Amino acid sequence: MLKEAGFFMKRGLSLIEVTVVVFIIAIVTVSGIVVFLNLSTPTVDSKARKIVSDIVWARELAVTTRQRHAISFNPVNKTYSIYRAPSGTTADFVPANLLKTAFVEISMSVDQADLWIYFPQGNTSGTSNITLNSEGKTKVITIFPETGNVKIQGGVSKKTIGKIW
Repeated sequence: MLKEAGFFMKRGLSLIEVTVVVFIIAIVTVSGIVVFLNLSTPTVDSKARKIVSDIVWARELAVTTRQRHAISFNPVNKTYSIYRAPSGTTADFVPANLLKTAFVEISMSVDQADLWIYFPQGNTSGTSNITLNSEGKTKVITIFPETGNVKIQGGVSKKTIGKIW
């Protein structure tokens, strides 16, 4: 019955159908490549958020453990390290006190090499601005010493992270 109605009589695809399928596959492939390329390169936004989260983490450690902590920035090697700093001096920057080292992967400049975080309120001293540059985009991370608040400025997005309590 279906054969008589012509349902199975069609034996192939028309040129238009093949063209539409190839066009859809091309669009999906190109969009996948664009997304993959954007994911593989570090962006200024993601690096700024990572540094801010590490600053907040170090501040939380200082408050909860009731010990000074410090972040030492090395713009030449594009790294920063987080230390326990019981004495509050650079003599604490030894492997035994090292908590974390992170590689930034993009250009970084700081106004001072070290950021000191104090307890009980998480206030800071030392560096107050960290500038990140990559591919023509710039983000400035500002640390407010009296409160310990951290703010990302630059580009389209602005984000403020408040105190930890």
